Amino acid sequence: MNVGVLFLMSFSQTFQGLLMMSLLVGLCASAIQMIVPFGASMAPENVRGATIGTIMSGLLFGIMLARPLSSFFSGFIGWNGVFQISGGLIFVLAIIFLFALPLKSPSGKMSYPKLLASMLGLFVATPILRQRGFYHFLAFGAFCLFWIVSPLVLIEKFGFGANAVALFTLVGVTGALCAPIAGRLADAGKSRWTTNIALLCVGFSMLLAALPIQNAWGAFIWLAICGIVLDFGVSLNLVVGQRMIYALAQEIRARLNALYMVMFFIGGALGSYLGGYVYAHWGYEAAFCLGGLMGLIAFFTFRWNLRKNH
Repeated sequence: MNVGVLFLMSFSQTFQGLLMMSLLVGLCASAIQMIVPFGASMAPENVRGATIGTIMSGLLFGIMLARPLSSFFSGFIGWNGVFQISGGLIFVLAIIFLFALPLKSPSGKMSYPKLLASMLGLFVATPILRQRGFYHFLAFGAFCLFWIVSPLVLIEKFGFGANAVALFTLVGVTGALCAPIAGRLADAGKSRWTTNIALLCVGFSMLLAALPIQNAWGAFIWLAICGIVLDFGVSLNLVVGQRMIYALAQEIRARLNALYMVMFFIGGALGSYLGGYVYAHWGYEAAFCLGGLMGLIAFFTFRWNLRKNH
């Protein structure tokens, strides 16, 4: 279905049509999230974190490469061509999945409506899901805020062009490299230590990004460094959170994953909105400080929960 929607999107003539197709693309793309609990359920317990980390590194690579690659290729084949090629690549990937993935029947026998109805009860009954979801709600919100605001700063304040901004966004790919490392740390029982480091990286990288720098290339390099540290922290926190959630009962992993994803993608949407709004009204310093506050709230909430539980 995603393939068809992407091809239809390439022929959109109005903003309303493009917006509707974008909604459908997002709905269809959410199905790929099933591969995370699918992979986790097939991995042995002692390497489950590393497996999740490997899968999530692919997810993060895709997120961070999408903008610069689409910007680059649209200069040669137009925006329509980008959507058509995307549809073709997803079609090829679907064929590969069809033959490469093993058949796996669900262990539960609940109907789909009952599964959906059970999710609120799971959310209420699973403290670790609520806690890890809240931490990443804030961390991913800061992440999206940074990657919305920083290109605007480089373009509007320092006069960089589209190619330079595309190069800048490639920096974010480096953060995905640490996802498998985070999984191995979680497998080794270092989830608490890793979460501390991750949330501190999120908070302080955003606060440091707010420092006023007048030189254009100095700002480019400084924001790139802050982006690397931020992505490192977000990747660490994401994988460790998933590793802890997937340590729960196998029959509820897919639903837990869905709830976890919903929580932090809402945070990402909120961070994107607040980033643009605060930047437009009070400047990039205020926007980045807001992102730093989000990271530090997550850190101190994590510390408070540790003290409460021990």
